[in-house]
Amino acid sequence: MPAADRYLALLRGVNVGRRRVPMAGLARVFEDLGLRNIRTLLNSGNVVFTAPGPAGPQALTTQLETALRSAFGFDIPVILRPLAELEALTAAKPFAFAPPDTRLNVTFLGTPPGSVTLPSVPGVTFTRTTDREICSAVATSVSTLTLMDLLEKTCGKNLTTRRWDTVQRALAA
Repeated sequence: MPAADRYLALLRGVNVGRRRVPMAGLARVFEDLGLRNIRTLLNSGNVVFTAPGPAGPQALTTQLETALRSAFGFDIPVILRPLAELEALTAAKPFAFAPPDTRLNVTFLGTPPGSVTLPSVPGVTFTRTTDREICSAVATSVSTLTLMDLLEKTCGKNLTTRRWDTVQRALAA
């Protein structure tokens, strides 16, 4: 592993209901762990950062989840992706299939579910370019929450979904 790696941390379920996480406080948690070049994106728990040293994604995920629980008083699941993986996902052109006038989403799986049959949903087109992401083009008439519920039933709850433009912002950060 290189001396330093860039990552995107995707936090699940923040800033909904009572699960409030101010972005300045979130950045501070990352700083306190010795992470660098920290940039929060939007207000939904997306953090781009550089991790020095050879800790690796699994160890970083555990450190982040422990520190976030301590800082905010509740569990915050973290799904971590090296930016290099997001660059590869972009290069694969995962939305070449997408009909016009759809919302483009990427569902990041914390644990690959293996072989699964994605649900058939009117107005939703799925594709899998890797075993850790599911890309979907979603008609504006389909609720994102309904889609998340279906994916959780299929792949388990260790997942989170982001709009494709958010993924592109992370790569530009």
